[in-house]
Amino acid sequence: MSLLRRPDGVVVASEPYDDDPGWQDVPDRHLVTVTEDRVTLTPLEGS
Repeated sequence: MSLLRRPDGVVVASEPYDDDPGWQDVPDRHLVTVTEDRVTLTPLEGS
């Protein structure tokens, strides 16, 4: 999974869909939480 922070929001995708260097890999077994002012990656139990 990958995420891209943009001025108008956050994109979460199974893989980057373009060559933007801002794409960030999401580690395996992590929960992605997106709010208006923050993106949080939280490890799941057992990971």
